[in-house]
Amino acid sequence: MSEQPTLRAMIRDLFSETPALAERCRDFSADRGLDSAETKAMLWDQYAIRPLIDTRELWRDEKNDPDYDPSKPITRALDPERADTIVHTEKGSVHCVCPVTGEQRDLAFQGFEADRNALKYRCPAAAYGGCQVRPNAIRPVG
Repeated sequence: MSEQPTLRAMIRDLFSETPALAERCRDFSADRGLDSAETKAMLWDQYAIRPLIDTRELWRDEKNDPDYDPSKPITRALDPERADTIVHTEKGSVHCVCPVTGEQRDLAFQGFEADRNALKYRCPAAAYGGCQVRPNAIRPVG
């Protein structure tokens, strides 16, 4: 059996036996061998505990590509169903790609949206001004 289901069962048992511990706990740290979306969701959604678990690198298709360059991060379109300039890495960082220059930039952190329970990011050109984008210049990324 995989370690992830065992870990989730151990967490549930521990917190059911000692609910005061669950209330005091704010962070849960583990190595990436215990990375699991289900575990991270359970910790956050059921116990409001931040999962500090490194993400496993599982994107193998790009690494098998003959043009793969290990010195450059692999990115994928945030929404592959549409032409978009927003990409993300396997580790979860988000970036925008300038449709004019092709330059990739980190998105600008704009705070936390409590009503959506989500972090908010914007294109740095939109957040800080100076955008070079022309409306007809948008092209697919990826």
